[in-house]
Amino acid sequence: MTDYRPTFDMRITFGNIITLVAMGAGFIWGYADFKAQFGEARGAIQRAEAALATKANQADVGRIDTRVVSLELARDDLRERMIRVELQLQHQNELLQGIAEAVGVPRPGRTAR
Repeated sequence: MTDYRPTFDMRITFGNIITLVAMGAGFIWGYADFKAQFGEARGAIQRAEAALATKANQADVGRIDTRVVSLELARDDLRERMIRVELQLQHQNELLQGIAEAVGVPRPGRTAR
């Protein structure tokens, strides 16, 4: 059998140049396409994050509004209760003053008769 040893031809032919140009053009086109898709993906991610942040902010605003309304209701209820307590204290003070006058205890700031 004959030994076949491959040889490398050092000549640059027109076919080699066409192949190199086609590979370079393909590489440049692929890289440009990759950059465009990457930019589109980045934009889509930013839009999704913005939409998510907006929805989260809207949810936070809704929760805060609900809490503010409940706090205002509690404040109004507390105000009404304090008014009732104040009225009861005034009534009790008048009642005690009437009892004190009936018993003969002088009011504070007055001298006894």
